[in-house]
Amino acid sequence: MHPRRAGLSLLEVVLTSVFFAALSLVAWLAMSSSVSIWARASGRDEAHRNLIKAISWFRRDLVSARLSATTFQQSALQTTSGCKEGDAIGFLSPIDPGSDQLTTKTDGTPFMMRTIVYYLAAPRQDPCQQGSDGSGYEGFCPHKILVRRVLDSGTPTLDPSQMASEESLDPGWPNWLERPDSFQLIDEQRQLLAINLLTFRVQEQGPVVRIELRAVSLLEARQKRVAVGTVNLSDNPATVRRLVEIIPRN
Repeated sequence: MHPRRAGLSLLEVVLTSVFFAALSLVAWLAMSSSVSIWARASGRDEAHRNLIKAISWFRRDLVSARLSATTFQQSALQTTSGCKEGDAIGFLSPIDPGSDQLTTKTDGTPFMMRTIVYYLAAPRQDPCQQGSDGSGYEGFCPHKILVRRVLDSGTPTLDPSQMASEESLDPGWPNWLERPDSFQLIDEQRQLLAINLLTFRVQEQGPVVRIELRAVSLLEARQKRVAVGTVNLSDNPATVRRLVEIIPRN
């Protein structure tokens, strides 16, 4: 007699297939969850880094500014649809751009050396559709750039003993708000401080300058299939918001 050959029954084959299918599903769910967690953490980390870079520059410059109608003013770059790209501020600074030190007059009061301008703008090559966030500001494009521009207008401001050469805020400074051609600024006067920002708003409250910044966690937004660039992102769960209050000393 021939020995009986061992084999798997139909039931065993079905149970094995079900087991491996369940195991594969669990592995896929775990991997999907890991990718989602990574996208959220990585995207938010990048957004926070851009906000922190911007805030550090605001603290550096604004703490030495002077709040008055002639030394600190606000404006905005307008989109083609008529809403504000973001706020813009122009103010005088007593910091010597060469030594990075506070410059004072002979009487000890700050000597205003330069005009500093901050503004938010989307590069001309950005493909996003632009639209209002409902409050008159652009809220669709998360690729805006925060630009810092430093200028010495009029007579060169060099010697604190020459009071007449002290910098004054040019009333035409809003004309300096130029939209960059690309995400890489190549300009001696303009400096790219932070990228991928959504919102920059400024409010004066007595002696305090209150700044609101928002950036979108782009990896998280794409992972959640948000139509980035075509919808209002101001209050989207993937948007990170930071507030900072600075008290100028001069």
